[in-house]
Amino acid sequence: HDRYSRASGDRPLQQLMRIDEAGALCEGISTHPDCKLHRARADYYLMEYYANQSGAAERARYDALRTQLGNMLKTLEQELYGYEEFGQRLKEYEKASTRHPDSTFDPAEYHTIAALYYAQMFGDLPPQPEARAKEKEQLLEMIRHHYEKAMQGGSTHPDLRRLGELLKRFAG
Repeated sequence: HDRYSRASGDRPLQQLMRIDEAGALCEGISTHPDCKLHRARADYYLMEYYANQSGAAERARYDALRTQLGNMLKTLEQELYGYEEFGQRLKEYEKASTRHPDSTFDPAEYHTIAALYYAQMFGDLPPQPEARAKEKEQLLEMIRHHYEKAMQGGSTHPDLRRLGELLKRFAG
């Protein structure tokens, strides 16, 4: 099914663009990870939309979003898990003792978006088994890591089922 079909008009696309803009503004005034997470979610769906379009301008927008989202996910990974200071901050968020009482940051949501993003990157690679084998192996490992964390965190995102099937196919 197409989440962005004409039947629903352009509203979903416009809403995603507004969320992306709001996320960018939020990032400009706060280091709170909620800003990046909301923007990452919107950017994933915008990227998914542009992946299904055929024009050169849409392809350029897809490429730009792909780069932007990849950088955002890497930054979140470093901020939340890569450094002691931010790792401690995540533990505080999870215990709800953060100094940002309105935090809605959900690690399962982060891992869900990351797993879906890396699956999209995997899908962009040539289908021949021997083509870019090392890159495919690394992406599958990233997908597996984020998929497992998302499931452990209780993610109920419907697209994760598709990822579970992809991982089973390539297990071995």
